[in-house]
Amino acid sequence: PPMQQLVRDIVSGARVVFVTGAGLSAASGITPYRGTPNAIWSQFLTDWGTRAKFVEGPDAWWNEFWLHTHEMPMFLEAKPNAGHHALASLSKLTHIRVITQNIDRLHLRTSLAPDHLAEVHGRLGGYKCINEHCSNASAEEIVLKLDDYAVDGTQMAANNLRIRTPHCPLCRGPVMPLALFFDELYESH
Repeated sequence: PPMQQLVRDIVSGARVVFVTGAGLSAASGITPYRGTPNAIWSQFLTDWGTRAKFVEGPDAWWNEFWLHTHEMPMFLEAKPNAGHHALASLSKLTHIRVITQNIDRLHLRTSLAPDHLAEVHGRLGGYKCINEHCSNASAEEIVLKLDDYAVDGTQMAANNLRIRTPHCPLCRGPVMPLALFFDELYESH
């Protein structure tokens, strides 16, 4: 049976890759992006989940889409669950790697070494320049605090944050989240 083979492989020290997605983080309070009535992408998939929509109106994109579906206290404050910790513990004992489609950074909040993790869809709290000719378009990530861009006295902690679009420190182009959008290819981040 497959589970017994997996156990044998892990115990023998074989290289094993785990692929994780929304199901793992649901126990941490992260809403799945598809397949449920409350799924985030079911509400915004074709209209907002693209780089093209961002370029059309960055301020609206941040304030009408991203800050209401991703970068919000409930997700930023989520804690890794037993599944995340189990994979981190296994990584200390044998040769496992984790590939995740999740952008929630929960694997990184465990003892899992960053070099044992591939975040193929990007990471929450990281940002990239939209200007493809800028080195920050393909850099590891631009670090910034969205509260520094708040307007009208809003703030992340109050879950009412509205921002003016952040700009790249190198080229002054608009900055967007370090995530893979539906009209992008994997190499675009």
